[in-house]
Amino acid sequence: MTRKAAMDKKPVNRKNAGRFKKYQSGANIRASELKSMLSLAEQAAQIGFWRWDLQSQKAIWSEGMFRLFGVEPENFEGDVNRIVAERVHPEDQAAVFEANRSVLENGKPVPLSYRILLPGGTERVIWAQGSLTRGKDGRPLTL
Repeated sequence: MTRKAAMDKKPVNRKNAGRFKKYQSGANIRASELKSMLSLAEQAAQIGFWRWDLQSQKAIWSEGMFRLFGVEPENFEGDVNRIVAERVHPEDQAAVFEANRSVLENGKPVPLSYRILLPGGTERVIWAQGSLTRGKDGRPLTL
């Protein structure tokens, strides 16, 4: 099946019709199922996903991020500076703030390893990596 046939939802021939039906059923997975699958993958890999709106300075977190940082979703306002102040190890805060400043000023994300402190004092190492999304005018929008 060619890419165009898949896009047009027309199998090229009978031989590929079965593949096309698989494609259709996969495309019909509901958003709630995808969210559930993402959550399971995050748990298994012990990872989380986030999106940081650079203009508003607000972050959106996946369930995995809440688990990693030991934060309850209902207590989360998305304030990046507050997250750093409350969870990042005091010795690592300057590096995190500098990486964040660098993204805002230079538009280039900086991969970073830092420690966080969980409720109860447990220390956890976090690896943060992102990709930058720019607007039509070239300005950084989200990380």
